Amino acid sequence: MTRDQAMAEIRDAQREGRWADLRDADMRGASMRGATLRGADLRDATLRRAVLAGARLPAPQVVLLAYWGRVSDTLTTLLMRYDAASHPVGQRAFSAWAEGGPCPYADCRWQRAANFTEVRELWSPGPSRSPIRLAEMVLDECCPGWRDDTGESPEGE
Repeated sequence: MTRDQAMAEIRDAQREGRWADLRDADMRGASMRGATLRGADLRDATLRRAVLAGARLPAPQVVLLAYWGRVSDTLTTLLMRYDAASHPVGQRAFSAWAEGGPCPYADCRWQRAANFTEVRELWSPGPSRSPIRLAEMVLDECCPGWRDDTGESPEGE
């Protein structure tokens, strides 16, 4: 879906009182300032550098399912831990993958919990952060300024 098609979908969904379907939309750099994205399907949508200041966002888990690509090493490690915490075998499967084994989600009946470019060499077992904190970290890194007009301030864990 092109950026123009996605923006039309957001407008139509708001006017019609339904949730926007932005699956696979390329929204890189698009201005969605003040848009209502609650309930929007963001699976595999590319939101990097999107202007989200004042936007009403969907659940943090949905934000994490947008496609974020390569993120910083620290964030990659934290997102891999979140993916592991959401996997039925967990960190054991990810440790085997890091040592050259198959992708933990290749034969798993569950979808990944976050959509980013994983890096085997960065895997290290550890506790997972909450979905809200990870979504904030992803948005801070990939969509600077998203907190503008919200009055929100970062919360530590």
